[in-house]
Amino acid sequence: MVFKVKNLLNYILLERIYYSMSKGKTYMQIANMLSLVTQLGIMILICILGCTFIGKFLDSKLNTSPIMTLIFMLLGIGGAFMSAYKTLIVYTKRK
Repeated sequence: MVFKVKNLLNYILLERIYYSMSKGKTYMQIANMLSLVTQLGIMILICILGCTFIGKFLDSKLNTSPIMTLIFMLLGIGGAFMSAYKTLIVYTKRK
């Protein structure tokens, strides 16, 4: 699933770069697209890792070995892709 989403994002990015270069758009738009990809990557990474570390911390305090880590990791994955989806929706409506 993650591989399909990553390929879809790469396809969208490359399509937009090719379209903008063929129409003679400025390099600023390409920089904006690359900053969007960077923003999405950092957003996904922070959500997943942050929730995983919170789960590990709670596991160490409550002595429930993998339960809280798995729950918070799943919450982090869901939150990451929800925020990425909302960011992409706003970006595509703007264009």
